[in-house]
Amino acid sequence: RVPLKPEWRIVREGRRVQLVEAELVADGRVCVRAIVLRSRIAPSPEADLPLLHPLPDPSRAEGKVPWLSMHRLEGSLFHVGPGAQWVRMLTDVVTGHALTPLERVAMVSDFGSSTAPLVSLREWTYANLDLAVHLTRLPQGDWVLLDATSESSGNGTGVVHARLGDVAGMFGHACQTVFLDHREEAHQAGV
Repeated sequence: RVPLKPEWRIVREGRRVQLVEAELVADGRVCVRAIVLRSRIAPSPEADLPLLHPLPDPSRAEGKVPWLSMHRLEGSLFHVGPGAQWVRMLTDVVTGHALTPLERVAMVSDFGSSTAPLVSLREWTYANLDLAVHLTRLPQGDWVLLDATSESSGNGTGVVHARLGDVAGMFGHACQTVFLDHREEAHQAGV
């Protein structure tokens, strides 16, 4: 285990928008890079979307891993097609620092490709190449809803689109680009 060192810098400072570049560095190597566009918050007309799926009884959460709880509502990890699930992170990334709702959403947004698989995981591997998260408000609470679809034109890449919600309603979107590789080809290439 190598400790991660956070580094950040303000690329553009403005009255309405701030552009921030952040990196996690381990042993002098950048492991994660994020570009954050922060905008000012000011009153405007509301156009909230209603919650797509209510949160089931939290005490009946599924999931077999100690770092998350989930409720799968539609779809399956092992069946190609759209899906929906509620997810709650149960662990800290940085010891002693509880995840904020915004950090939780950033992590859970990466689950879009497993919420709405593009391909059979028995026959294919995939890697998330990027993730863009757009929010209309800050998230509330521990649970995050992903209602996801995926698409591909058969060229080895795909796009996963997830609508994001919490107990107060829908509040954003996440979009991932996914690299697809047939397991036989990946095995022959030594991956």
